[in-house]
This record gives sequence, structure tokens and C-alpha cells, in this order.
Amino acid sequence: MRHILVATILFLCAAYSNGFAQMGHGMMRETPGGTMHEHMMEHEGAMTDREMMDSMTDIMEQMSEVMRDLSRTLGNMPQERMQGLSDLMDKMCDEMNTISGAMKKGAVTDEEMKALRDRMKKLRDKIPDMKD
Repeated sequence: MRHILVATILFLCAAYSNGFAQMGHGMMRETPGGTMHEHMMEHEGAMTDREMMDSMTDIMEQMSEVMRDLSRTLGNMPQERMQGLSDLMDKMCDEMNTISGAMKKGAVTDEEMKALRDRMKKLRDKIPDMKD
């Protein structure tokens, strides 16, 4: 049971991260998946392509750090703490969905990306608290 839960969590994180990265890739290349490129520049205070990619890179690096921390934590985690880990991963996925939704609308401001980075850092900081 424990291995199935861990594998599911890791798969979901990888899927969300991959989808998020593909969305950014489409925006930079103006592919059909990145049709929001034109709309982003129409909004006052919208981020430039470079700023967007820098912010997305920061977020992806944070996700990578979280995954490394989780892989270290999972080895000795008691069964009762698995629910806490599952809840944490749900929150992280919700945050990624929030910014993805804003990106689909074509208006992601600097403040929104900073807010997401801050929320991701707070979630990441909770991982060491789950260790024995």
C-alpha cells in the first residue's frame, strides 16, 4: 500500500511538472499549445517572455528540490504520516493548477508569479517537519 501511494504521488508531481514545462515551451515558441503568447503582451503589467521563463524555471527548480526532499523523507516515514504527505502534494498540485489557469487566460503578472514562488517555498519548508 505504501509503495503504491508513493508511486502515485511521484507520478502526479512529474505529470504536473511536465505539463507546466510544456505550457511554457509552447509560449516561447508560439506553437499551437502556446497561443496565449499574443494575449499576454496585451495586458498591462504582464510579464515578458524572459521574465515568464525565469519565473517558471525558478518554480521548476523548487519542484525538483521538493522531489529530492520527498525521496529522502519517504524511506523512513511512518505510515500515519503518509496522509500528511498526500495532503502536502495535493496543495502543491493545486498551486500549480492555479498558475496554469492564469497562464491559460493570458494574464500572469509579476506579482502572481512571485506569490506562487512564495507559496511553493512555504510548502517546501513543511517537508523537514515531517521527518522523524
